[in-house]
Amino acid sequence: MSSNKTLLTFILLLSFNWSINAQLILNEVSQGTTGSEEYIELVVVGDNNGCNLGCADIRGWVLDDNNGWFSGEFCGTEPNGNCSSAGIAGGAIRFDSIPKWECVPIGTMIVVYNEADVNPLIPADDPNDSNGDCVIVLPGNSPLFVADAGDPNSSDFFTDYSDLTWSDTPSWSDVSMSNSDDSYQLISPDNYTTTYHAVSWGNNEDAADTILYFNGSVGGEILIFSNIISNDPFDWQNWENISASGNETPGAANNPANQAWLDTLRNGCDTLIADAGPDQEFCPEDFPITTTFTATSVNGDSYEWSTTDMTAMTGNVMASDSTSYFVTVTSSYGCTAVDTVSVLVADSPTVEIMGDTLLCNGASLTLDAGSPYNTYNWSTTDMTQTTMVSATGVYTVTVTDVNNCEAIDSVTITDVPIFFLK
Repeated sequence: MSSNKTLLTFILLLSFNWSINAQLILNEVSQGTTGSEEYIELVVVGDNNGCNLGCADIRGWVLDDNNGWFSGEFCGTEPNGNCSSAGIAGGAIRFDSIPKWECVPIGTMIVVYNEADVNPLIPADDPNDSNGDCVIVLPGNSPLFVADAGDPNSSDFFTDYSDLTWSDTPSWSDVSMSNSDDSYQLISPDNYTTTYHAVSWGNNEDAADTILYFNGSVGGEILIFSNIISNDPFDWQNWENISASGNETPGAANNPANQAWLDTLRNGCDTLIADAGPDQEFCPEDFPITTTFTATSVNGDSYEWSTTDMTAMTGNVMASDSTSYFVTVTSSYGCTAVDTVSVLVADSPTVEIMGDTLLCNGASLTLDAGSPYNTYNWSTTDMTQTTMVSATGVYTVTVTDVNNCEAIDSVTITDVPIFFLK
């Protein structure tokens, strides 16, 4: 694939990149097997608009544990209510309003973990999805977040995240979880006065607000979106709580059904690239030719060529002149990408033997085929640019260029005429 084609493909991909309304959902919430090895796993969801590169603006989304909204009977419903029994960790974390979060590909998984007690299963930090697996991994104190370390807190009833004061000192401690009575929730900047998606347990069971509720303590457990009956993350029937031991999957799907759902989102994250291979040049005397092309792809599933002679990755074609062929690669999502490869007629080389053609008796001559050529083959058996001759006759050289195309030249060496003086 030529650099021009690569540039064109890149420009086309950029032209289809747009930002849609952000949606974040929880995919996994883990208490860890020991200590405070907590983490959450988020997924960017939304309409990826077919096969274009859809992305979401998640600037301003808030991550928080319980803020009292799920504990009406413990926290009260009026300002200055007592929330001391509601399981509130003072503070909250927010995705900063920076370009990094302005266009996150649909299907991206974001793992946020407790930097003070790192779960050994957490993948290496990857804030930029550098390996292209649609997974971002960040500690809770990442500079890509901002935080309010004081609010919400247990001293009064909380109502609105737009009232908070955000600073550049985030920490997982702002959103740490309790084993027995707590919640984890996501709040959209479109409405800072209500929860968008949340799970809760223990005494955080206020039916008016709780989206997904699990009875009792969840210490040593994980709460996971398992896609049991559908792909609706808001339906509690698609969720389960199981032991964290042996079941934690930070940065990966929770099960095959969860993976299948993620795959339907990721055509904007898994970029499809087709490569028909390098152009091929042949010498004029070689035509008609039969040659083989092998196409490759990134995230491709099937291949179709513009010639009926080829329907798979690799195939043979016959060409009688310069010809271009197109390969269309289709992904498992039904998205397509196209690349072109050409059969080209190479320029024929020319060669001319230089040197004297008259030979004196007993002398020798140097014949020179010139340069640059890849190979030389003289009728004298020499295989260098020059050859030395000491006899009359016809001498021939065959040269080849970088395309292995041939050119031939000959020269006749004769004796110097003898003149007699009278």
